[in-house]
Amino acid sequence: MLEIAKLQFRKNRLIFVGMALTIAGSIPFAGMIAVINGHPLYYGVDSALYFWSFLGLPMIAVLLGSSSGAANATDPFLSAEELLPVSGVRSAFASIGASIGNMGGLALLFLILAFIVSEQWRESLVMTVPDASSWLRAIEAPIVRPLFWLSVLTLPLFVVSSFCAAYGTRNGIVGG
Repeated sequence: MLEIAKLQFRKNRLIFVGMALTIAGSIPFAGMIAVINGHPLYYGVDSALYFWSFLGLPMIAVLLGSSSGAANATDPFLSAEELLPVSGVRSAFASIGASIGNMGGLALLFLILAFIVSEQWRESLVMTVPDASSWLRAIEAPIVRPLFWLSVLTLPLFVVSSFCAAYGTRNGIVGG
């Protein structure tokens, strides 16, 4: 099963690298746009980080899950023609595992970037007691931190559910 997972990682390599470069490239781009429009650099950086944490990463999870699910739902006669046929269950679990692994890598990249480039993210995600001098920081810790971790921890759910949806509807009959 490890060999099947390695194959799935190789299949998703282009998507993984493209999304990683998109995440890494969008952060300085958003900062540059903020500066051009007369705002501080960190406004653009923090806005990009909020986008990726609440919208971008879940959308990537759905993309990874659905692409591996659709690729896994193939004609059953094709596996009979392979040299060493692989059961559908093993192939499905390997695909899901590889997609969750890719998503975990992208989430880890995002966390590293967030901690490196944004002081606000560092403070709000690891701060245990909010600073009393700032009302924004006081509401940020109990609201933003749980939302962020909820978003990150539900990424495997997005991968699995979109995999199942794509796998189930790949060979569905429309209108019948």
